[in-house]
Amino acid sequence: MAKQWDCTKTNHLKGREKLKRLMASPKTFHSLTGLTPDQFDLLVEKVEPLYWQADKQWRAKRPNRIRKTGAGRKNGLSVAEMTFMLLLYYRHYITHVFLGFLMDTDDKNICRHFARLEPILAKVFKIPERKMAMTQDEVWELIVDATEQKTNRAKGSGYSGKKKAHTMKTQFIVGRDRHIKSISKTVPGMRSDKKLYDQTKAYVNQESIANRDKTDPPPRLTDSGYEGTPNVMPVKKKRKKNGEPKDKRTKEQKDWNRLLGSNRVVVEHSFSFSGIKKFQIIRSQYRNPIHRYHVTIKNIAGLHNFVLDNPSG
Repeated sequence: MAKQWDCTKTNHLKGREKLKRLMASPKTFHSLTGLTPDQFDLLVEKVEPLYWQADKQWRAKRPNRIRKTGAGRKNGLSVAEMTFMLLLYYRHYITHVFLGFLMDTDDKNICRHFARLEPILAKVFKIPERKMAMTQDEVWELIVDATEQKTNRAKGSGYSGKKKAHTMKTQFIVGRDRHIKSISKTVPGMRSDKKLYDQTKAYVNQESIANRDKTDPPPRLTDSGYEGTPNVMPVKKKRKKNGEPKDKRTKEQKDWNRLLGSNRVVVEHSFSFSGIKKFQIIRSQYRNPIHRYHVTIKNIAGLHNFVLDNPSG
């Protein structure tokens, strides 16, 4: 048994040396995790004290404990290695078997590491779901949009006629600075954008819109999926019956749609491959249990904000 433990300990030491070598190559490290080595070090500094605090509380609550808290076999992976492993999983969405092979650990332990680390990341990033401390001008310039992701057919997902598959939908509220200000609870994909918007009550009333100076930036920029809300939307063509002439937009309407699109492109950039969808776990079909999806997408949004707040170079 002692010889086997020495071998395992040696493998973990090799794993830590491997992580150091990767961090010595910033370009490779960024392509693997989505963060630069400096950003990663800063993130670990925030995660580590919270992790050990939660670990102490978790060990103290274990039933039928005989040993003192902190006794027993130590964790083979450091907090930095576990954080790197989670970022690698988010970025490339590889299987636990392959991830265990890369990190020299049992693939059955990976889900246990993630279950304890993901709530810690959510505490670090603190992405709100309801209340946001913002000025009136910031609130006025928010941009609202929803994204849906394909998933396995399971309880918590729903069939989306748009995607022709089972999906989950989440609403994002984004500022002009590309920061994700808030995300909603994840709902089944058959729910419309407007219904989700009404349920979150993230709206500006019509009276405040009427009293606002028309030269100021337009409020709550949305797309046509939010028709019926007091938000600013593009001008759509009216549906025509067979034989009727096609409806054409005026030059003013086209200019308005162009202006609206140039302002709304901020939220599209937040969703694009330079934003949250550079992480494969959000871009490809979601294979994990549905109940884990919300904390995952909150952490991805938090990583997006974290990179914007801590630019590299």
